[in-house]
Amino acid sequence: MKLPTSSKLYVARACPPAFVLPHIDIRTKYADDGLEHHAEKEAGIANGQIPEAIAARWPGFAWRAELAYAFDYVSGKGRVLGAGTKRDYSSASTTEVCGTADAVGFHAEERRLVVVDWKSYEEVERAAVNAQLHLAALAIARANGLDAAEVAIHYEARPMDVAELDTFDLENFAADVATIVGGIQAADRMQERGEALAFSEGAHCKYCPAFHACPAKKQLVAQVEARVEQAAAGKLLFALDDDEEAANAYEFAERVGQLLGQLRAALAMRGKERPIPLRNGKMYGLVPKKGNDKLDGDLLYEIVRAKHGQGIADAAVVRSATKKRLGEALAFAGVASKAAEERAILKELRDRGGIKNEQKEVLDEYDAPQLATGSDP
Repeated sequence: MKLPTSSKLYVARACPPAFVLPHIDIRTKYADDGLEHHAEKEAGIANGQIPEAIAARWPGFAWRAELAYAFDYVSGKGRVLGAGTKRDYSSASTTEVCGTADAVGFHAEERRLVVVDWKSYEEVERAAVNAQLHLAALAIARANGLDAAEVAIHYEARPMDVAELDTFDLENFAADVATIVGGIQAADRMQERGEALAFSEGAHCKYCPAFHACPAKKQLVAQVEARVEQAAAGKLLFALDDDEEAANAYEFAERVGQLLGQLRAALAMRGKERPIPLRNGKMYGLVPKKGNDKLDGDLLYEIVRAKHGQGIADAAVVRSATKKRLGEALAFAGVASKAAEERAILKELRDRGGIKNEQKEVLDEYDAPQLATGSDP
């Protein structure tokens, strides 16, 4: 049995048996981008650079980033594990549920606490019901002898979502945590007795650490295989003119979409670790690939202005230079043999060191290396 971290509490609430199955940490590109984004925010807060919306709403607060915490669901006590621990919860006891708050603000004189979660674009549970934020507020408030807190979700491209949690909200959530853990413990006992577990599928599956061990997902794979055989036999996958069948098809597509997303993420992680030999004779793994050319905007501006005047240079270069913008500017100028002129300008730019290209590695299929044959000399 595994206790969920704060970010997986809502998964545990929806499907307790998931936490008695083997877990696999699948690192996706989006997760890696999120970690990079959090690292930038952490560095900014460490240097006193508080996001404008945060500083304006909570003036006079002292801020800390990436603050780890633990809540004991038996004793009801909370404690702070430290900042910048990189989600190391090895010091937690067997009755503590842990997590890391993206940003925590504290007003010493007013004894006020704020917990902020950074999000990019994907909308999550509202702050008023967000389990991850509630656990952070509960643990850190209890650790500091407080009975209230504010929580907020700071989105990159949508208004900030803020909620106030009073002593009753925190007490109720403490009981909720105990209930969630109790559900996991009950599933663990059922598994020990060899009883069948009921797995619940839904939007939470996207973030479930037991996705690849889930019996419900294995059943889904069997259903997909059956549908493929059905299609191969010339039968309709779904009769979409029937409303009930159309609804079934929609739900099936949603579930299969989740399955494919998780499978591709797992394959990508494996391909980065070591190549996968494919049955078509190729390999799937990291291969070097030439990146996009990066043009020196100042130098390109100088070259185009000398050849075609300032107006065309202004059209070709706006803060940054691209080949597409250069071609559009030359077409606008009515330059004869536009393609030839574009090649000439880019050659001069390259000759003068104004084009850089960094090779990168991408996941793709590639020809398997040929093994040497013949006897040893």
